[in-house]
Amino acid sequence: MKLPFHLQRPFFKVILENDDIKALETWIYHEPSLEEYLSPDDYLMLIGLDFNNKKTVIELEKLISPYLEFLVYYQNLLKQTLSSLINNPDDFYKLSQIYDWYCQGYYFLRKLALTYGLSADLPFYDESYQNFQFSDEALAEIAQQALWLYNDLICQNIVLSNPPSYDVNTDHFQDFRDDAERARTDLP
Repeated sequence: MKLPFHLQRPFFKVILENDDIKALETWIYHEPSLEEYLSPDDYLMLIGLDFNNKKTVIELEKLISPYLEFLVYYQNLLKQTLSSLINNPDDFYKLSQIYDWYCQGYYFLRKLALTYGLSADLPFYDESYQNFQFSDEALAEIAQQALWLYNDLICQNIVLSNPPSYDVNTDHFQDFRDDAERARTDLP
């Protein structure tokens, strides 16, 4: 049985977002409903973890992964990222994240990733790009691309089937858009 998503979020923060494991330990001891969802053995193993050991994150991930829905996490994160870009198209970190997801199999992000996400990575790697900014036209295009993709995810025209990964033998999404809808978010 999977944990309700609100109980999964603190684990994702540690496992995927490198959040403070000590804060998770405190939360675990103050969250009585965990015992309802985890098997008795897994619950005892969870509260018995040594949260002072750096390797505990690895043990935690192995123990709690069967109770987590990684795909739901990434669906929510992708929607949040696109929503953020609609309102703040010059967020270089979010654009860089779009590029990373494109490289990890979310190829429907191609135009946004290759046209803008790749450029957003430049200031992180090369100091000569520290003052790089997108033109007003580019910012409008980023916002429009993000809006189209966000709507396609909400309307399930694009459905994620696996979390992002570099495994080229895995289908990461299903695309139910027609050719015209695909063309507007793809490169020629």
